[in-house]
Amino acid sequence: MLLHYNKLGREGAVLHNMDRSMPSDLNALYETLLSECHRHTASNRQTLVATLLDWISFSLRPLLLAELVSLLRHVTREATLDLEEIPEPFAKFLRVGDPVLEGDTKSAPEYVSDVKELERGDNGGGGAGGSSSPDKNYDDGVLPVKFRERSMRSFFRSGPQAAPSLRTKPSRAHKGIFLECATLARPNPAGGTAPVNVGLQRYATESVISHWMEIDPEDLTEAENVEVMEAFGLLMTNAHNFVAMIEWLGSFELPDDLFGKAAAWAGRPERTSLSPPVQEWWRGVAAEPRGMLVSLGKAHVARLFKAANAQAGLKAYMAARKALDCVSL
Repeated sequence: MLLHYNKLGREGAVLHNMDRSMPSDLNALYETLLSECHRHTASNRQTLVATLLDWISFSLRPLLLAELVSLLRHVTREATLDLEEIPEPFAKFLRVGDPVLEGDTKSAPEYVSDVKELERGDNGGGGAGGSSSPDKNYDDGVLPVKFRERSMRSFFRSGPQAAPSLRTKPSRAHKGIFLECATLARPNPAGGTAPVNVGLQRYATESVISHWMEIDPEDLTEAENVEVMEAFGLLMTNAHNFVAMIEWLGSFELPDDLFGKAAAWAGRPERTSLSPPVQEWWRGVAAEPRGMLVSLGKAHVARLFKAANAQAGLKAYMAARKALDCVSL
């Protein structure tokens, strides 16, 4: 509360604020801060703030500043979007950097500089900085973005919600993240006006199925379930070259109970509203859940025969073998 009053700045504003009822607990205080965050954010940026907070709350690992900037630029289709345009979430909830990593970019992960290098069989070292400039030592893009306090993440993930609440319920948050990951887990993400950060594409490819696993269709509307089922079907039928991204990763872990979850979705009535190819794929999943990986396995085999070199061929072979092994268990 002292930090909150200090942020108000003016003595009159502080005294006026103190006349109101004090928050009953930490969650109530965070609800107040969240309301202020949205109230002080331009109306055309409020959805963007909600997206940012959802990703920080429910991502499976801390995201780097450069990855988040790339994500928000991809979502808004604004190549020059800057986080300074939405300062409120950082003023109240988020911080950039870790004490361990601050000023130490050597601790930051490095990725291949371009997904297109996969097709050439290259493994460039670009990483987040991509140059030997001394300015790289002061590049905040390689620092993680986290909540100021651990209790804040718990508040956004599972805290009791007032009615109405500006927070996104877990299933809906995972649905939004899954749909965005599905658009990013392809060699050339469509619709963006700027290149997508490679680390963000890596996260999307690694985590897209895991986020789908966290969606409860009972928490969504019929139209939203159709959207999720369509996106997942397109992903698993390799409509946008998902297998190229799997091979680029080099290893790809399937979540536990994937087939049981898929079977449950396959039995939903929304299946009849899907596009014909995706509807046919879900029909196959309903008949034999393990067969859901056959399409990906065949796509890996096709890439094996077209591999430009031994390294690319080995990646395709290993990925095909893993997918088809799961089918035959």
